[in-house]
Amino acid sequence: MKTQTSLTQKRPRKFAVLALTLAALGLGFGSAHAAATNPADLNIKVTVSAAESVIINGSGSTSTTTVWSAGTPNSASASTATVTNNASGITERWELSTVSQSSGVNSGNSSDGWTNANSTATTLGLDQFAIQSVFGSSNTVASGCPNVSSTDWNQSFAPALTTTPLTYASVVSSTAAFADTSLNANGAYNPDCTNGSASGCNNDGDMFVNDSRALCWRLLGPSSVSASDDQNLQIIVTANVP
Repeated sequence: MKTQTSLTQKRPRKFAVLALTLAALGLGFGSAHAAATNPADLNIKVTVSAAESVIINGSGSTSTTTVWSAGTPNSASASTATVTNNASGITERWELSTVSQSSGVNSGNSSDGWTNANSTATTLGLDQFAIQSVFGSSNTVASGCPNVSSTDWNQSFAPALTTTPLTYASVVSSTAAFADTSLNANGAYNPDCTNGSASGCNNDGDMFVNDSRALCWRLLGPSSVSASDDQNLQIIVTANVP
């Protein structure tokens, strides 16, 4: 009976790549009916049990508060949040996104929510919002997050978040951003892997198990509102396999 050595992965293309690699290493199919073999192979199938996971401040869901008023519509995080790869043994990449519309907390009616303007303009229209977010060294808490008027928020690494996730990486592109070069207090503002050349790295943006980064944000609020409901906004951190 023929057996095969492979590493089970979620994605078919990953499996195909690994299967070809193992075959190239000589751990391929042996013939049980060969008249004579030398050497003989024992094929061992390894089933990988690992899943990506990410937490913020030690939890899958955490909250913070800020105040909006017509006089001060914009605000920024007073302290950092800590994002950690708490996966069971798997390297992952982080993506940031947000909602298209907030929800009015008091009424529970989404029609009372603000609409994402997808803008970094500091003056927005009626019932509009925008959120920016950046990563920095896990020791950023020592120096704090950029204030609401910091030039960090004007940089290409701090785009407005949308419902389309963008990857945390060292090189800014149409699909990646968020590494704040000024948040380097006693540590790296970049992800663990920046160019794929380091040991254990596959891609720019790889984060190793148990490693953390600080997360900072800026909220751009509306110039005026149509209802006095509290608003629930989200920064969504998604972990994906590199």
